[in-house]
Amino acid sequence: MKFKNSSLFTSRLSKLDHRINKACLQNKRERSSVKILAVTKKKSVDDIRLAISHGLKNFGENYLNEAIEKKSMLEAESNKNFIEWHYIGSIQKNKTKKIAENFNWIHSVDRFEVAQRLSDQRPLNMEPLKIFLQINIDEETTKSGVMPQKAKELAILIAKLPNLNLHGLMAIPTASGLLEDQKRSFLKLRELKNKINKLNEIKTKLKSLSMGMSSDLEAAIDACDSNTETWLRIGTALFGKRN
Repeated sequence: MKFKNSSLFTSRLSKLDHRINKACLQNKRERSSVKILAVTKKKSVDDIRLAISHGLKNFGENYLNEAIEKKSMLEAESNKNFIEWHYIGSIQKNKTKKIAENFNWIHSVDRFEVAQRLSDQRPLNMEPLKIFLQINIDEETTKSGVMPQKAKELAILIAKLPNLNLHGLMAIPTASGLLEDQKRSFLKLRELKNKINKLNEIKTKLKSLSMGMSSDLEAAIDACDSNTETWLRIGTALFGKRN
């Protein structure tokens, strides 16, 4: 299949890989410990097909109905069953059932009530949902996420739910153009993960951090070592600016 803008996407992906590889080399990280989550909200199914043709298989969506429509179209194509769908938007209680039924990963859990509904509504024939706790790492009043000082308590409660796999932590730090400021927030998230992993109640240790976007991925890579899987949520660097 020929795709419109294929050469442009190839160029963007090459530049992104170069940035990631350079940051991994500078920080002595294994490249395999850094994962690309292609953020495809407001992008077309053809955009996703194009990304798939370049080897990407993890896609992040913010809007539930839009995501389900894309997912249904791609599932009709027999060679698209390997796609991993990540929900990265805010979660309303009346949407938990559809989210539980349609996604492999969720990056935006910040309340026990929502987590319990996701666990209860996860179909039994599907593997447990992999979830990230969304942390309001810089304690901003305008952002979602559990406050850092309450994260341990929430992690303990969620770790007991049968149909969820507490995989890691997610954060969207305060925007900054300075590498050191970006890194400071990511280091706080890493330290919080380490503190949660020391809790006796957390039997399965957190493996991952969902952090870093097109503008600050170098800081996210710099803030962790190869023992922590880092999910970079990349939209603009792959697909260009959204309208």
